[in-house]
Amino acid sequence: MKLLLGCGDEVRPGWVHHDRELHSPHVDVAHDLEVRPWPFPSNAVARIAAMDVLEHLWDTVGFFDECHRILRPGGRLELRVPHWQGKNAWIDPTHKRAFHPETFAYFDPETNWGTMFGKFYTRLVWRLVYVFEDGERIEAELEKVHDGIAPETGAGTT
Repeated sequence: MKLLLGCGDEVRPGWVHHDRELHSPHVDVAHDLEVRPWPFPSNAVARIAAMDVLEHLWDTVGFFDECHRILRPGGRLELRVPHWQGKNAWIDPTHKRAFHPETFAYFDPETNWGTMFGKFYTRLVWRLVYVFEDGERIEAELEKVHDGIAPETGAGTT
């Protein structure tokens, strides 16, 4: 299964379309992402796309933990969020926060940020595949490394 979180008006053939409300006939699942667990089975999703979604949520770590739960090992999470220096990060009244290009490194225990601080937020293991920034937005992709958790040291295992 491929899952498009916060689909809005976007339609991706072959994907399950999620949004907070059933505002359109192409929305397959309506659910508030702040309420966990999400209505998707564990280890069932191959790919998640969350384009312009994460900045609308209060709990970034909880979002990552729930994505980790529903992704199968090796599954990918694709994100697009506003850059902290971008104008759109702050003019949208529904945005809860903006992001720095290194924010997602906290979830990968093989990075400096993940080694130093990631273990304090979650022990679930991700691998940061790429990060792109253009001053207005950040795109990132992370891979669920395995279904277990990292040791207390913060070092990941594969």
